[in-house]
Parts: sequence; C-alpha cells; structure tokens
Amino acid sequence: MKSLWIGLLLAGSMSFLFTGCGKITSNVNPDISINDYQNYYVIPDEDDTRDVGVAIYSDLQSRGLNVEVGPETRIPESTEIKVAYETKWMWDITFYLYDLVIYLKDPKTDLLMASGQSHRPSLDRKPADEMVREVMDQILGVSTETGK
Repeated sequence: MKSLWIGLLLAGSMSFLFTGCGKITSNVNPDISINDYQNYYVIPDEDDTRDVGVAIYSDLQSRGLNVEVGPETRIPESTEIKVAYETKWMWDITFYLYDLVIYLKDPKTDLLMASGQSHRPSLDRKPADEMVREVMDQILGVSTETGK
C-alpha cells in the first residue's frame, strides 16, 4: 500500500514538471513608442473559428483606441498599426487556447513593431479574451496588478 502512495505521489509530481506554467512574453522595438499610436487595423485569421480576432478588436477598443477589422487588402490609409495573430489550440477534455501570438506591424512596410505571446498549458488555461488582454498589457507596458 505504501508503494502505491509513493507511486501516485511521484506520478503527480512528474505531471506538474511536464505541464509547466503559463508564460507571457513580448518584444517591442526600442525605437518605437507603441503607446503613441491610436489607429489599429485587425486582420482576421481565415481559420479563426473561435473569435480570437473579435477578442483582439474588443480589447483594443476597450483601451480607447480606434480599431477597424477587415482583410489585408483593405487597410485604410489612416491605419498606424496592422494587427495579425496566430493561435494554436490543444485538446484536453475540451479545446483550449494553448498559444497566442499577436504581431503589431507597420502597415506600409510590414516591419514588425512589437509582438507578444501567451503560452498556457492545460492546467494553466485561460479564456482567449484573457490571453489577449495579458498579451496586450505586456506589449503596451500595462501593469497587470494596477491595470495602468
């Protein structure tokens, strides 16, 4: 009986080692003050059936930014930042957003201005809108504790 408990404890400990914790990272071009830009254009991913693009749009709009959505071929002249994103979904009893990467690019040159990523294994999963918020907070330099 004692060996069964030791085995279960060891298996549980190993599962935590392999699942890891969530990780949020960002890279912002040091020559750019990303907070000076107000006009964003979100390009929806054709394969986005879970409305991550809508979550990005809503998050940017909630920050008081001017946001439009549409295909890359119709970017308005007033756009200062083009927003693209990639998602990776995993299955563990239900589908969950495993990886989210958001790219902020210059709409004229397509050069990367900033990017951010949220990586969430199964035991640390969050809804897509929360992952969007934490990535944008990281990119924009917003403290998640104070919201500023």
